[in-house]
Amino acid sequence: MPRLALGLEAWPVEHLGVRAALELGLGARLQGPERGDPAIDFNETRFEALARFRAFVNPRSDAPALLVGTGVRIDRTSASHREPALLVDRLVAGPVAELAFEYPWMQGDVAARLAGLVGLPFFVQEPHRDSGDPTGRLGLGGRLEVWSRIAGRWGLWASADVASTSLTFRGEGTRGLGVREAETRDLRLQALLGLRWSLARRGAGADL
Repeated sequence: MPRLALGLEAWPVEHLGVRAALELGLGARLQGPERGDPAIDFNETRFEALARFRAFVNPRSDAPALLVGTGVRIDRTSASHREPALLVDRLVAGPVAELAFEYPWMQGDVAARLAGLVGLPFFVQEPHRDSGDPTGRLGLGGRLEVWSRIAGRWGLWASADVASTSLTFRGEGTRGLGVREAETRDLRLQALLGLRWSLARRGAGADL
């Protein structure tokens, strides 16, 4: 599904920073599992905000760094109404923790960052059709980012993400033809390519 991504990474001081990112899905149409089933309009929105601590391994301007972050992630999925309801509207929100390693080259003009993320969604809402009462939840993910400076403060940025979210429910649910003790497992793969604008100084500033 195509999407538009916007992000801000700011480091007010060299070792402390914040990240905020918004991903807006541009929609997709999914075919039902049976021949002749009506298509389902599907969309996703994600917001993530993190506070980060960064530790450099040495004082060089292109020193590798270890990052530790914590924050919140909100995922919103929507699906057009149909009966039986195979896909349902869902809002999932909760804390997320990040551990990352950053390796720059050429005084920071080229850099790569590999991150692992763990989430614990504490809020799950399915407003129209539901899967039951949520009980267990876990989110795992990984992200690889690469960026390079191309002219002045402008650069290229690319990322590849994998995210897995598991939710378990108890009791009766109204989705499909009725479910009991339901479990959902979502696997999300994503690749993004974009432009990056950065302040000239290393270690304190902002990236867009």
